[in-house]
Amino acid sequence: MKSNIFFTSDLHIGSRNIISYCNRPYRSVEEMDESLIHNWNSVVTKSDTIWMLGDMIWGHQNYRRILSRLNGQKFLVLGNHDTEQVYKKMQIDGLIQGMYKSKSVTIDGQYIYLSHYPHRSWNRSFHGAWHLYGHCHNTIEDYGLSTDCGVDKWNYTPVSFEQLKDYFKDRDKYYNSSTKDDYEKYNRDYHEHFIAKYKERISEEAKILEGLVC
Repeated sequence: MKSNIFFTSDLHIGSRNIISYCNRPYRSVEEMDESLIHNWNSVVTKSDTIWMLGDMIWGHQNYRRILSRLNGQKFLVLGNHDTEQVYKKMQIDGLIQGMYKSKSVTIDGQYIYLSHYPHRSWNRSFHGAWHLYGHCHNTIEDYGLSTDCGVDKWNYTPVSFEQLKDYFKDRDKYYNSSTKDDYEKYNRDYHEHFIAKYKERISEEAKILEGLVC
């Protein structure tokens, strides 16, 4: 049986404030936590891989208890509310399989840049690369081939690679950005600036060499 790959972010399990902050449909933190765990395990099996893009669990005392209940081979991209030292211990104990500040992966030929925070530009962004992030709790628009993978956008459930392929299929790299003409002008200006700086450097090096010869 082929394993699947999922992405998620910003569960904030254990946080009471996130319910009102994000207007989540839960009456208590206990109800939210159990719903998020149920939703996760309803789509992610033990053999699946899941990339967690930060801000997973609120309160150090909850890390081990929650992670042990979540299915999948779990890889973490650290968020601003995650404690690196605690997650290092979780990795040593086998509760997560990897931990990163940011990460680039290739899945079925699709290059993907993963981080907790959204970017306007990322490696290969104008060559078909996706950018998946969290942090924003579905409060900003997608840009190019990027999107928020947080639970507040995806019905409080991890989103699969196959879902994302379908989500991006009719979109191009200029989505919600300036026009293609504006980008091409920026690209020309950038290369002209680079070439001018390169010529300037070559000229300076030539002067230095001339001085040495003399």
